[in-house]
This record gives sequence, structure tokens and C-alpha cells, in this order.
Amino acid sequence: MDEKSMDVFTHYYNNSTLASLIYDVLMGKKPFFSSLIVGQPGVGKTSYAYYSLKTAIIASLCTHRGIKGTAPCIEYVEKNYGELCMSKHCTKPDGIDEEYRWAYYTGVSDLERFLNDMRDLIEHVNELRRKPILFLDDLVSRKAYQLGGEMRELYQAFKEAYRIIRVTSGVVVMTAIHKSYFPEEVAASSEFIYAKYGYDEILYERWVYARYMKMWFGDQYWFKALKPKWIDRVPRRAVFGLPEWLEKEINERKIYTLKSVLDRVLNKRKVRKEARGG
Repeated sequence: MDEKSMDVFTHYYNNSTLASLIYDVLMGKKPFFSSLIVGQPGVGKTSYAYYSLKTAIIASLCTHRGIKGTAPCIEYVEKNYGELCMSKHCTKPDGIDEEYRWAYYTGVSDLERFLNDMRDLIEHVNELRRKPILFLDDLVSRKAYQLGGEMRELYQAFKEAYRIIRVTSGVVVMTAIHKSYFPEEVAASSEFIYAKYGYDEILYERWVYARYMKMWFGDQYWFKALKPKWIDRVPRRAVFGLPEWLEKEINERKIYTLKSVLDRVLNKRKVRKEARGG
């Protein structure tokens, strides 16, 4: 692991609450964890989700072997998986990415793979040998399912798989522009994390409602108000950006999805026009 990758890994290892929450599930301390990271496009939702998940996976591998500390942990993992790369400058997946590729659903080829994997998960839930992990980068939207076809299949498969993962224990990490993109039951059972720009950092805030009491002319009044449960801070440095190989896959998927939607809409218009005799 080069110096830039070590900076990114060390930061997430020492500071990421999201990585810690995922780690607790992978270690069996908690049965289930689901997070929904929302924010404007380009704010860094996907990189935060990816690095937090990857850090948790690496940390769990080391803990299972009784290895503590970042340097000994990296040494052990690289001995077994090859050199690790965790920075914007990574041009190809490393050994951990390849080993846990089944958990990532980001690229064009992942659309069909997601459907097939979810079908297997639903049909063979009693035969699972490892905790299910889903990393979905803006892949499933309840708004998109109305377009029909592949989008509707993705949405329906996700809803069924999510229910099973809640029962069987596992991790779900999702990104979207707004939490309304997902089913209500998913939003209600997930850690809702809001990403926004800070001065020289990106803030990932988890807010919760708290009850407060105040006195007014001798009477007690209770009210609810939002307060931060925790906040993760990531430096606004290029090295913390999404790896080149992953960004390329995501861009390819977005283009593919847009073409798919446009083709479907244009075909529908063509059918309507022909029906009118145009």
C-alpha cells in the first residue's frame, strides 16, 4: 500500500463511524445494519460508502486473526490478498475488491448480476455461509420502477432481498440523492446519513429526533427537535476521491441506464404514433 492509500485507510480506520457500525455486524456484535447516504450529486457519497465498507472488511479480517493496529493489519492482508490500493489513483481493483466483488453493485454488468444474486439469495436463504453484504450505488429507485422493464425488476428484487437480509443478518449500504428514492420500510430501518460540504471537509451527518422540555410561565412543555447523533468528517482532498476504476464503472452504468430509459420512452411514443396511424 502506497502512502496515499495509507492516508485514506488510516483516516477511515480511526475516524469513520460508518465503518465501525459495519464492522460490528461483520464481527457478530450486531445482527443487522442498513445505511442510506444522501446528498447532492458529486458530494462524495459513493467514495464515503466504498471506503467505509472496505475499511470495515479489512479490519474484520485482521480481528479474526487477532491482529491489531493499522500497519500489522495491512501487512497481514497484503500477504494474503496482494498489494492494497485505497485512493483516487487506483486504476484497477485490488485483491480485496476482487474477493468481495460479490458485494459491490455499481457497474453496467452489475444490473443483471444483482437480479441473479438476489434470486439466489431469496431461494437459498437457509444455506448462507457468510453475512449478506449489499453496496448499492444509486442503483435502485422506487421512482424508476414506474418505467417498467429492467428498472421494475431491480426494484422488486431489492425489496424482497432487503426483507431477507434483515432476518438473516447482514449489511446494506446505499447511496441516493434523496431518501424518498427508496421504499418507506427501507428508509425507516436505515441510518439516514446526510452528506454536505464543509469548509475544507465533507460532513456526513446522522441526525435523530430528541425530546426536550422547557418551562413557560410555570408549565412544562415537551417538544421534539433534531440533533446530531454522530458526524463523520472526510478531508476535501483529491486522494479521498472515488478510485478511477470504480468511477469508470459507475459512469458506464449511468450512461447505460439513461439509454435504456430513453429507448423505452421512444419506443412507447413510436407505438402510440403508429396506433394513431401517424
